[in-house]
Amino acid sequence: MRRNKDAHILEHMIAYCDDIIRAVERFEGGKEQFASDRVFRNACAMSLMQIGELAKSLTDDIICMDTTIPWKEIKGMRDYFAHEYHEMDVDIIWNTIEDIPNFKNQCVQLREQIQGKQQ
Repeated sequence: MRRNKDAHILEHMIAYCDDIIRAVERFEGGKEQFASDRVFRNACAMSLMQIGELAKSLTDDIICMDTTIPWKEIKGMRDYFAHEYHEMDVDIIWNTIEDIPNFKNQCVQLREQIQGKQQ
């Protein structure tokens, strides 16, 4: 049952990754555009915050399945946005955004592993 919950959480995380990827495409954004466009920053920041919040609900079993994913930092990103948003470090956030396609792929692989074990 817990694996179903983890798969469901990963699906939501993948959807938020897609939202970030689409925001970058929509705003035709690079780092300079991101730094100067509040709407672009907010769109990405909200999705990053949601990913961090969702990561806090994953089981330890799932977190241990891929130790290359920086889960602690991902969870911390949620707290960063929730409590320090007014002091957003554009470089840190942009570097995170650039890694989102890779993170999405890792989440897809984890979800597939979970679903494979359920069959």
